[in-house]
Amino acid sequence: MADGGTPPGGFTIRAFGVDVPVVRGPECPAQDFARVARTWEGCSPDPAREPRYAVPPLTYTGPLPDGSDAVAVDLSSEITRTVIDHADPAWVLFHAAGLAHPVTGVAAAFVAASGTGKSTLARTWGRTYRYLSDETVGIDPHGVVHGYARPLVMRVGEETGKRTLAPADHVRVGSGPAYLSAIVLLTRTTDGPAQPVLEGVPTLAAIMELVPQTSYLARIPRPLHRMAQLLESVGGAQRLSYRNVQSLGPVLTSLLGDPA
Repeated sequence: MADGGTPPGGFTIRAFGVDVPVVRGPECPAQDFARVARTWEGCSPDPAREPRYAVPPLTYTGPLPDGSDAVAVDLSSEITRTVIDHADPAWVLFHAAGLAHPVTGVAAAFVAASGTGKSTLARTWGRTYRYLSDETVGIDPHGVVHGYARPLVMRVGEETGKRTLAPADHVRVGSGPAYLSAIVLLTRTTDGPAQPVLEGVPTLAAIMELVPQTSYLARIPRPLHRMAQLLESVGGAQRLSYRNVQSLGPVLTSLLGDPA
């Protein structure tokens, strides 16, 4: 493990076993640094456990003169790249939203390319189910799903730019293990079915769709074999075709159980 250390006056986030310290830039207002630190509380390290890897500190320099939150948004992207770069190669990292039952921990990975609905699904139904991520989920060799509750990046009111928001203010962030029970390929279209359709996908076809949405597939030992094993463990991939995210309640209940 490379030890980047925890700097004084900063905070450390942990995702996928990787620790990323963040320090306050010399011109950064203390109040804004505290705000950004709070947006990362969902990734606070467990002090009782050692990280797998730690990197040198990143610096947050504060908002731009016009009040834009673009620096915090860029910091979020840099941290995401960093933790993915140093994650355990035995883990499968899907570009996916993650939800889990708030009590049982039964979890699903909703895999999709950027801009095709996974963030909307996670933020909408993450108030009912336990929110794991709207960006990336990690699955270890034991089928445990590791979430990534990074700050939500959203537009607020009439603002043209996006802001980073604390997940705890908008979704249900819990703790405890989550166990993979479904891998779902999302297909959201404006002319999709009014009532969502959930159907099985043949293994080879599913792998072909999952490969582009898997980070560092080549570093996973026997990657295609691992992918096939993962699909077999959940009874194969499923495709969820839908038009409106609000209509997904019955489908999510069938996948994860009744959250009530």
